[in-house]
Amino acid sequence: MPKQIKIDEKDRLILSILYEDARLRNKQIASKLNLSQVTVARRINKMRKLQVIKKIVPILDYQKLGRPFTYFILLDSKGLSKNLEKYLENSYGVISLYLLEDDKMLLKAVFEDKSALSNFIDKLKKSFECQVVGLYEVKSSVLEERSIFQSFSELRVETQFDDQSKITLSNNKLKLTMDLSRGGIISALAPANGSPNLVFSELGLLFDTFLETQFWLDELQITRPYYDMKRDEDWVELSFRKSIRAIPVLEGLEINKSVHLEKNSNKIKVKYILTNNGESQKKLTFWICNYLNSSLFPELVIPAGNELRKIKVLNDSSRGFFVISSKEPDELVEKYWRGEWKLFMHPEKLTDKVGYFSRFLKLVFMVQFNPSQIWVVKRFWGEKYVSLELVFNPVLLSSKESVSYEFVVSLSSENSLVKALEKSFSSSNSRTIIPKLISF
Repeated sequence: MPKQIKIDEKDRLILSILYEDARLRNKQIASKLNLSQVTVARRINKMRKLQVIKKIVPILDYQKLGRPFTYFILLDSKGLSKNLEKYLENSYGVISLYLLEDDKMLLKAVFEDKSALSNFIDKLKKSFECQVVGLYEVKSSVLEERSIFQSFSELRVETQFDDQSKITLSNNKLKLTMDLSRGGIISALAPANGSPNLVFSELGLLFDTFLETQFWLDELQITRPYYDMKRDEDWVELSFRKSIRAIPVLEGLEINKSVHLEKNSNKIKVKYILTNNGESQKKLTFWICNYLNSSLFPELVIPAGNELRKIKVLNDSSRGFFVISSKEPDELVEKYWRGEWKLFMHPEKLTDKVGYFSRFLKLVFMVQFNPSQIWVVKRFWGEKYVSLELVFNPVLLSSKESVSYEFVVSLSSENSLVKALEKSFSSSNSRTIIPKLISF
């Protein structure tokens, strides 16, 4: 048995990408994996020398080359001459040949028609006195030969060629892009095979009060975040760390954020840890905004147990605030949100998820959270976008103290919720639908 050659995770990732497209240049592979071009070249050359990469060849479509009939042929090779092996190796129709135990030989061959197969079998019997043990026609291909590192190719991490500040995570269901120049926010989220801008989620706005006259995240002049990547065969995670310098009331605040994507999942897990590295105590309210295209996501829905609540979306920014917490709104919220702005508030049952539904795209964008951490969910409708916003409980952070927040964002087009929503929204008598639809 040949000696096993040890390769590490970076080698496996390189092999996975080469198996998908061996024409890629070292520069392109390096950009996809966040490695240097020199590192990729050195590793590929090493694997070639060690014969891990034996050769790079095209994969042919034999049907298009006029050989639509594929067969596996099992031969009894006992006592067979070297001349037969040489003949089979040089035969145009034979594309693979294996010696098996019990003096058997298995070959895979392609033919123009059935008569060509018959001529081939007759040649084996008459010229080489070879016994055909089994003959199996291939009806269809279920799985072609593939890389053993398939799971790595299903979970990809890429940096955009034209903008090294953007990093994309993707699996077979989701594709999301994080923008380093804007603090590591998720700037795009879409189905893996869909338009990249169906949903654009800005995950990460920070305020020190509830007043919306405060500064937006991309105006905070935060430092360009340090980032790190961790991965396994079944998941990949990007972590960001950044600190705020420009706003005196927030100076010294450090934000650690991680975005976690699993294989075959339509959900991303987002976690924030806020740490007060300043000398003075800070009162913080964390505010997460998810912006969506208003023409594609006009319906706001709140699944709660077996019920499905619907809030009608109006083209009016003065409506759509609602409270899901059992806490009483404080004086600031009472004054600005309900008093002066006459905002809609709904303090009914607690729920742990809220989202938008697009009948046009047959998609649900959903945010799931821990209701004990949430005070308010805010909905805003604008001319070009809608926002789904989570306002977390206010906290007082002393020096060196931390607080963490976790939630899940999902984009689904195939689960039962999509079908139930579509049926409910199109039904004239929604109360007969399970889950039940309630309109405010």
